[in-house]
Amino acid sequence: MADLNFSQVEAALIEPNVSVLRGMRDSLVQLGIQKAFPCPGVTDFAELLVEQRPDLVVVDIDHPEIDGFRLIRWLRNDPDFPNPFIGIIATTYQPTAALLQRVNNSGADALLVKPPSGRQLMDRVLGLVESRKKFIVTADYTGPDRRKQLREGVHIPSFDPPNTLRLKTTGNWDRGVGPSLVAKGVAWIDEQKAIRDAFHISFLVAYAEPGLAAEPPDRLALDHLTRIPPVVDDLRKRVAKRGLDSRFESACKAILEAVDRIGGSPELAPAGSDLTQLRTLALGLMRTLQPSRSVDIVTKEVAGAASAYRKRLEQLWAAKTAQGAATGTPSAS
Repeated sequence: MADLNFSQVEAALIEPNVSVLRGMRDSLVQLGIQKAFPCPGVTDFAELLVEQRPDLVVVDIDHPEIDGFRLIRWLRNDPDFPNPFIGIIATTYQPTAALLQRVNNSGADALLVKPPSGRQLMDRVLGLVESRKKFIVTADYTGPDRRKQLREGVHIPSFDPPNTLRLKTTGNWDRGVGPSLVAKGVAWIDEQKAIRDAFHISFLVAYAEPGLAAEPPDRLALDHLTRIPPVVDDLRKRVAKRGLDSRFESACKAILEAVDRIGGSPELAPAGSDLTQLRTLALGLMRTLQPSRSVDIVTKEVAGAASAYRKRLEQLWAAKTAQGAATGTPSAS
């Protein structure tokens, strides 16, 4: 602590309660963070991001004006946000187990119960400086690696995120070194996110295909089909940063066109050729991003993930049905 200097650190405090906001700001100032910007509402935070690049964001996830979970996911996952590695502390008055799970799934670093004492807030900040968790990247998550065990057959590497809080407080921040480390980290995220996006597209196709082939198509399969376009859009943005190959772009457009055709007539089973094309195009994206991997291995991984996901849904449905039978409550179809 004695060797840390917080004078260069910038923090944003998204908190509607004026007294809580004042208390947290005073605590950060006492720690040495002179640039602790109060943001009572969403407009204040949006305006702050135009001029500042905070190293720390403290966000009230019970905020009446802001969807705190959505904001955290945006900070971590939006391909246009310049620093997805900022420290994020979520705050709440009601720390239930379910809420803690949502906080973890959003990508926040820590949860703090309000109103926090100065010591509690400072401890969370020091934890981000001295013992921050490694990060992982999936198609819909970027943030601390909290895995208790690795899933069989799926390799998702972890890495040490560039930590501007640590770089600045230890005196290692430099206009050349600090920003370059963040840029390299963002490039790594884009590469990993593109790989996971491509896998996710193939996974969604593999999961939906049996249901789409039914007459009429399964509603859940159609729902999963609609999840493909946003993933394609994210993938295109990631790949575009390092130069989007025209053939890759054509494949992405063809996937979106196939999804439109299939989803355009939800009451009819799609032509087999459309499903075959969609599957082939999706696997082609994966092969383009990971050319050294064999088609057989890639195909087996996708099929295995879709099968495991289908089983989990069946187990959840069976448990819900059993619970409904025990309580006399009919299950929704």
